[in-house]
Amino acid sequence: MSRRRGPRGRERDTTSNQSQRILQVVLIGAGVLFLLIGAVIAAGINLPGTDALSDTGDESSSASTPAPKQTPTTTEQVPDTTTQTTQMTTQTTTQPTETATPSPTPTTQTTTTTEATRTAASGGLSIVDTTDRNGNGYVSDFNITVKADTRLPDRDPDGNGDPYLSVKINGQPFGQTDVLTPSPNGAYTIGIEPSDLQRYKQGPLQVTVQLMDKDSGQDEQINTWTKTVKYESE
Repeated sequence: MSRRRGPRGRERDTTSNQSQRILQVVLIGAGVLFLLIGAVIAAGINLPGTDALSDTGDESSSASTPAPKQTPTTTEQVPDTTTQTTQMTTQTTTQPTETATPSPTPTTQTTTTTEATRTAASGGLSIVDTTDRNGNGYVSDFNITVKADTRLPDRDPDGNGDPYLSVKINGQPFGQTDVLTPSPNGAYTIGIEPSDLQRYKQGPLQVTVQLMDKDSGQDEQINTWTKTVKYESE
């Protein structure tokens, strides 16, 4: 004999059926959502917020990558190698030669000569390195060579003399050298610039060289030599 269900039994069945339907709907929704996510991943579509994640990854990668080291470049400065060349004319002599520099003129050249008319012991004056452009015996430029014992043994027995050479042309001061190193066989060449001779007219020039001893009071003349030169300007 069957029993009829009461209202409470029918209510429990209805509640059970509703729960089962809700569970089915949830499972179906979850399955659909899972399929959508799989389709999106397969299609390569970026979900919202993925750009920010990508950027964050790039920044992390950039921050973790050390910057390449820069090697400092050293530039070596090459000194200026400009060379000043001084032309010097030298002739052979058997005696030691000391170059004398007159002040203010004439200038000095390292030129020696063997044309001295006397021995070095007694001293001598020579006119050398002459230029005769016209072949008439008149020269436009020349140098002076003096050979002398500049130790001044007769004047300064102690050897404390300060010898120098003084040049005069036609009796007028022309220039003088610095103090010379005393030597028993001194040979000194005094260079004359052609421009320094242009003050003189054509004709004979009387060239005088004096060996002097510098003194605190008045300089003393030790020896003197004179030569005559026929001069004409260039």
